[in-house]
Amino acid sequence: MNDENRKTARAIYDEATVHYEEKRYDEALPLLRQAANKGSLYACYTLGQMYENSIGVPQDFSKAREWYMKIYDSGDRAILDELHALAWKEQRAKGAVPPDAVPQDEELMQIRRDAMQQLDDLIDTEKHS
Repeated sequence: MNDENRKTARAIYDEATVHYEEKRYDEALPLLRQAANKGSLYACYTLGQMYENSIGVPQDFSKAREWYMKIYDSGDRAILDELHALAWKEQRAKGAVPPDAVPQDEELMQIRRDAMQQLDDLIDTEKHS
């Protein structure tokens, strides 16, 4: 992203944040999308949180994952924790685990290893396409 896009994305994100903090999500949402499409990872994260937690939009784990993956695709691996938590939340919503279940440390590590392997496989596939 060039400096001009970075400045523009930041300005749009800052404006969206004002609306978001005032719970005017209908005004924040298009600005966040615009900032994200111009390269703002903060906007991608906020959009992922909105869709994951039904903040101003219907809950949609697929859309949350799409926004989080934009962050991952940028090279930021810190988002893996959010992706793992999202996978766990999605499994709960599908009834694959009891609603009061708490993942044990080994379970979390296995989920993380599986997710990392899936993401690595996806990246390798894209590189060779």
